[in-house]
Amino acid sequence: SMQAEAAAAAWAGEAAAEEVAAGERASPAAKGVGEEEGWASLLRAAYDVARVLSPPALDALPAAAEEEAAIEAAALVAGPRLRNNRIEDNAGVGVSVADGAAAVVEGNSVRGGGGGGVSFSSGARGVARKNELQRNGGAQIAISGRGTAPLVVGNALREAPAAAGVLCSAGARGCVRSNEIVGAGKAGVRVCEGSSTAVEYNGVRGGGECGISLSSGATSRVAANDVSRNRKAGVLVWGGETRPLLCRNTVHDGEQAGIYLYAAARGVLLRNEVYANAGAGVLITEGAHPFLLENMLRDGGDAGVLVHEEGRGCLVGNNVHSNATYGVAALNGGCPAASRNWLHGRRQGGLLVDDAGGGEYFRNEVEGNAKSGVTLRGACRPTLRANRIHHGADSGVHALLGGGGMLEGNAIYANAQAGVAVESGAAPTLRR
Repeated sequence: SMQAEAAAAAWAGEAAAEEVAAGERASPAAKGVGEEEGWASLLRAAYDVARVLSPPALDALPAAAEEEAAIEAAALVAGPRLRNNRIEDNAGVGVSVADGAAAVVEGNSVRGGGGGGVSFSSGARGVARKNELQRNGGAQIAISGRGTAPLVVGNALREAPAAAGVLCSAGARGCVRSNEIVGAGKAGVRVCEGSSTAVEYNGVRGGGECGISLSSGATSRVAANDVSRNRKAGVLVWGGETRPLLCRNTVHDGEQAGIYLYAAARGVLLRNEVYANAGAGVLITEGAHPFLLENMLRDGGDAGVLVHEEGRGCLVGNNVHSNATYGVAALNGGCPAASRNWLHGRRQGGLLVDDAGGGEYFRNEVEGNAKSGVTLRGACRPTLRANRIHHGADSGVHALLGGGGMLEGNAIYANAQAGVAVESGAAPTLRR
């Protein structure tokens, strides 16, 4: 539908659709329509985005079928074959495919290249398959330039203390799929400078920086990767023209945030599982405005979703539970729109709005939290409508230290303390 195309384009990367999709990005209140009508429109757009951006093609291939597809792709390359070579300790890159050439690079050991491991550039194509790359000084695999579109599949990239695992730059395309990328000193996979390389089914772990970095206009589909144990964010997304689709990834056991979006980044986070990271599950800051749909965000060392420093975002249908602080926290000007999320679990509070945070929260289920279901403080002014806040171990809503906002039509029941507790200096407005 036109609405689906506009919503998908706006959230996932078509700059030309900015004006068409502006209505979907606005909050219901800003659109000047009735609350029910505005949220219904936004929710329809959310699920249209899911249908448009989650095609069956994302399903995993059986190992034998993937092997067969890679062999077929290699057979179609009308160029040289480099197979089963030891390519070691060269001053430049180990293998360079450039200037429109096509080659199959398969089963090689590529180590110690001063300029990197395998490079595809300037319109090159071909297949890099089942190579072992280790201790290269530049990117283990580099893909750069418009028209450059190789298939990089089934490689083992290990121990590159000074380099990225895979670097995609300068408008590159192609597909990076089913590789093991371990111990990169920089990003395990970096996509930047307007590149749209697909990144699928990779294992990215143990990196010295972030697992996957998307910046400066990247519009990649990043799907079904397992990203773990990286020293910085599992997935880093930054820059106003950067609008990837992150779908069905598992991001876990990192030393900072699971997924970190900043500097006006956008994009869609769809059905990812983010858990056991030391920081927030998803961190949204500095004007970033992503769409989070049906993600599982659990067991983190901070909030499930932390929105601050003028971060925004649309959160729909996420399951957020058992995080160390709150399910969702909006701080320091953070202002998300959230609907139909489930905030629950015996470690966390449900929703915190603090330090001039805001946002609109409609029909969320805030249930069984260890702290107050909703905490309002620090000159905050959110709007909460038609939420269910119940069975918490403390108050349903706790307003203190200047906290305010509008609470209208919420069901607040079966909490261990007060339904609504208002301390001196707080001034929320309650309406039926």
